[in-house]
Amino acid sequence: MKPANPKELIEFLAAPRTVVEIAVRFPELNSEAKVRALSWPESHALFEQKNGVGQSIFACVAKQPKPTYKPRIWSHCVEERGWPYIWIQFPHDLPFKRLRIVGLSDVHYGAKAHSGERFRRYLKWIAENDDVFAFANGDIHENAIDGSVGGSVYESVMTPDEQLWGKRDSDEPGIIELLRPIAHKILWAQPGNHEWRTWKKCNIDTTKIICRELDIP
Repeated sequence: MKPANPKELIEFLAAPRTVVEIAVRFPELNSEAKVRALSWPESHALFEQKNGVGQSIFACVAKQPKPTYKPRIWSHCVEERGWPYIWIQFPHDLPFKRLRIVGLSDVHYGAKAHSGERFRRYLKWIAENDDVFAFANGDIHENAIDGSVGGSVYESVMTPDEQLWGKRDSDEPGIIELLRPIAHKILWAQPGNHEWRTWKKCNIDTTKIICRELDIP
């Protein structure tokens, strides 16, 4: 069943409502069964819960889209027997005569001294030029923790978790989302001493987290 005004109902159910509250605004929806029978666009889902006095409450919430990244035009394999290396293979029929491969190094995302505007310009340039590819060369985020050299743990503007995933209370993304538009152009990534900080403390490799999220070698 479709509601009389789907957009208005979705906006109304952005906050949890009881059936009584829903029926005041939408008289045709005067029972739990009628609310459950509604059909919703693919972008939303109906959630049902009980409040403190046992009444059913309903909320229509936007589904969290699964993050994606663009397909790569290149292939790779990793040799792990003997001396390890990574082999990057590009197609032979590329529409440009040369490749420009740039290193993203010492970005220190989350540090007070990080140059956010400049870094975003670099990312935009990489994304917009088909012949430009990149590799992450370490210290991509600040990752200052207890015991880090100097007072860097007190000079960060984002926590290590926020540096990876973003701030929940603001529009500031994490490094994963910043790199996502060019993930298909990052040929490989390797850690620097800042990523190794958590590995030495608790065996958590933040470079590996970034690479697994974005399918980067």
